[in-house]
Amino acid sequence: MGEEHETCAWQDRFLPLIRPAEIDTRDGLVRVTSWCPRCKAPTVRDFELTLPGTKGTAADPAPGDVLGEIVWCDCDYPHAHRDPASRHQGCGAKWRIRT
Repeated sequence: MGEEHETCAWQDRFLPLIRPAEIDTRDGLVRVTSWCPRCKAPTVRDFELTLPGTKGTAADPAPGDVLGEIVWCDCDYPHAHRDPASRHQGCGAKWRIRT
């Protein structure tokens, strides 16, 4: 499935998601819980969706609105060789949301 969390060194990699994401909508947000295909850590990301051309007017979010969005691993584990310039606190993996 993926490398063990404690032994994988940081590496900027785009990977296919191996476990479907859980997507929930509440309070105008779409919350996506997915699992890193590399270190297997859970990553939770909230998306605040707005209607195009409305300068921030909230849309009625639906789970399908975030399919295909890119998520980065934010496991907060101190992976070896982590790029200090990276703003993400994970193993460097990124993937597209799918269910």
